[in-house]
Amino acid sequence: MLPALVLEKHVSGPQKKCEDRLKARVDKVRSMCLDRHIYIDTVVVLVKGHVTGEQKKALRSLIGREPIVAPSRCVGYMHLRLHRPNIETIQYVMSEFPGQKVSRVDIAIDFIVPSQDVAKTVSELILQVLTMKWRRKGTIICAEETSYYSRKGKNRNIAAYADRVSKITGEAVAHIELRRFSAEVCRSIGLCTIADILTVDLVDAIRRQVKLSTFNWPSVEKQLIDEAGMIVQKHGATHNLLRKYNRFSTRVKAAACIKHLNARVMCNGEDILVFDVMKEVYRVQSFIDHQKNTQMMPEHFLNALVGIDIYFLLEGAVIIRPMEKGKLAALEIMLPDQEFA
Repeated sequence: MLPALVLEKHVSGPQKKCEDRLKARVDKVRSMCLDRHIYIDTVVVLVKGHVTGEQKKALRSLIGREPIVAPSRCVGYMHLRLHRPNIETIQYVMSEFPGQKVSRVDIAIDFIVPSQDVAKTVSELILQVLTMKWRRKGTIICAEETSYYSRKGKNRNIAAYADRVSKITGEAVAHIELRRFSAEVCRSIGLCTIADILTVDLVDAIRRQVKLSTFNWPSVEKQLIDEAGMIVQKHGATHNLLRKYNRFSTRVKAAACIKHLNARVMCNGEDILVFDVMKEVYRVQSFIDHQKNTQMMPEHFLNALVGIDIYFLLEGAVIIRPMEKGKLAALEIMLPDQEFA
């Protein structure tokens, strides 16, 4: 009997270099962190009927804070919002609100670091390469010190900040939350009822939503120069410095025009952008968003995009599960030899 053929994915040289750069960034982030925690920060449950004052009081005694109750667009239902519920809270909700279902979940990743300055550095290192899968048109929104990957009302969002402390340890932290809204979206990762938060695969839920990405920058630069050449051919040289290049080829003109093109693409009013600086400062998700929102990037721009699984960043992290009231959180360490696709 012939042995089964093993098909290996072919990786080109430039793509391999991009993946190596991403893994080097991951190693840098991990070396700066004291610890990494994965846990469910917030869960919202859709319950039928009203939440009485007695039920609110009982929940407050279990979780140590007042639960947030808000009306739902579904007639006759309410949203019950809980932060890091313990096992007693889960059991109480299951018994008091039969038929409830999860309508929102926030999965948090905490990168515990020695200081606030390191937290900001780690946060930016991650956000420069963190991209959302299956993302349509959108843009990153920055409100004060927090970045949001989508506007309010979307079924999926990412929130990230580095100006606060960890809710688990009280230390400086680079915090990232992957938020899922609507019962259907939560059900897609195995969260139907509140009891499922005890067993849901948090790592799989994270990997379904995000990955780490970068560009084959030499290819991008060549595409931008070619695009600038087309602008020069079609509209003429708009940059004053191009006059001295009249006796050279269009490609030389295009190379001089690339600053203007970069400024136009990135919606920057000043023609002072340098490509080497731009690729270090701008987030990869911002480049992708500009392509999808404006179509101002070259046609094959996204072909230069290279990504790796976020597992490489999460490997060895501590998964924190709900425990009984008054007890320490259960810790489950992701083993390095854990299988992943």
